[in-house]
Amino acid sequence: MKTPTPKIKIGFMGLRPSRFGIRGFAVPNEADELVPIPGIEFTALADINAESGQAAKELFGFKRAYTDYREMLKNEDLDAVVITLPTSLHKQATLDCLAANVHVLCDKPPANDYEEMLEIAAAVERSDKQYMFIRQSRFSAVAQATRQRIQSGELGDVYAGETKWIRTRGAQVRGDTWRTNKSKGGGVLIDLGIHGLDLLWYCMGNPVPVEVSASETPAFKQFAPDPEQYTADDNFFFWIRFENDAIIQGSFAFGMNQVGPKGWKKPELDYSDEWQVNQICGTQGGIDIVGGKLITGSSTDFELSQLPVDPALEGINPMITQAKHFVECIQQNKKPQNSIEQAVQLMKMLSALSKSAEMKRTIRLDELLTSTEN
Repeated sequence: MKTPTPKIKIGFMGLRPSRFGIRGFAVPNEADELVPIPGIEFTALADINAESGQAAKELFGFKRAYTDYREMLKNEDLDAVVITLPTSLHKQATLDCLAANVHVLCDKPPANDYEEMLEIAAAVERSDKQYMFIRQSRFSAVAQATRQRIQSGELGDVYAGETKWIRTRGAQVRGDTWRTNKSKGGGVLIDLGIHGLDLLWYCMGNPVPVEVSASETPAFKQFAPDPEQYTADDNFFFWIRFENDAIIQGSFAFGMNQVGPKGWKKPELDYSDEWQVNQICGTQGGIDIVGGKLITGSSTDFELSQLPVDPALEGINPMITQAKHFVECIQQNKKPQNSIEQAVQLMKMLSALSKSAEMKRTIRLDELLTSTEN
């Protein structure tokens, strides 16, 4: 009889008692109770807030809860850790996990900047453990179908992508959270922008970035209780050119004096106060990822149709697909879809964009960042 595969002992850092907080590692059963996905067991969690940690422990069925993740790493025999701490803590937590000889899945962004990401990459290279960063939108049925269509050549030469995530004035422009404090990992580029930028970059085959140009504006600093603490961007606009001459352009805003097209979130309104755009254009066709639409046609007309997707992925929360992939990579010792090399390249782009906005000029990635790699 075949010996059952041992379950992977999972630890969490920064877990909050919510269905989103578990990042797809638990699914509801017939009684709507949350149970771990196959192949894992919830061993321990750490959260600085003891009350929140205890609530998460009871909700998800973890064996133990800590208020210091270092104590958890020291006392528990863990196989893997999921890091959902604030961005400013990602680098050190990842290094501590790798030093403790456990596999790592880290929330986005994987580091504060490119320099930190290089430190993490060096630690991963010294380790024999899996490293993966969270980018759940890559695992959606539409994203997978889009990448496959592009790889097959169906869209022709893919030359452009456009991404937006815009919020009409809202709570986040008050400047009373970490999101508007750069030293705490805040800013709309790193909080919202990373989603669309990474999604398009992934679907387009992860081309090598060559140069970037960006502009940032703290447009609502005047509404903050303490304007001196409002140090991060709340409006960000950018353009990236890649080695294959394709480009991605985009704009992101925590708050903007603009409204979008009528949407599904608030159907009672004839406009949207929050909307996203993720579109890719090729010489033979294009894809609207948000709407799941395929655009093709002749020289005189076009056809708009629903993008066919894998039925096995349709309707599945991409967080769950991502979590299962991480477990599978550990079990089969295979390279994650969200690899360390891609994490380095992603942070290189984000750091270059921030530097371009700061210096108010176009930045070539080799010009600005080669010295950091030495």
